[in-house]
Amino acid sequence: MVAAKTAEREESKSGMRVVDVALVEHLRCIDVANNHRKQWSVMVVNEDGNWKQKRMWGRIGYKLSEKEWSFNSKKSALEEAKRLVESKIRKGYEVA
Repeated sequence: MVAAKTAEREESKSGMRVVDVALVEHLRCIDVANNHRKQWSVMVVNEDGNWKQKRMWGRIGYKLSEKEWSFNSKKSALEEAKRLVESKIRKGYEVA
């Protein structure tokens, strides 16, 4: 259920920046009878020493909404992400 990644490097004009991606999870809920075509994703990253959880959601094929939360530790960010993924799966979402 959980896809872990190693550190990725992003280049910018100011130099190299290391982004540690701890978790990426993409879910979809398609229910034709109820006209549901939704997607939801969560990503846990460490940017410049700050653990963040980035979530995106919306209808498939349309612009997604996006929001970011900050956490004190990697553990707390991952625990919250796991709880959210399990909740979405109970609601009918499937891993994309």
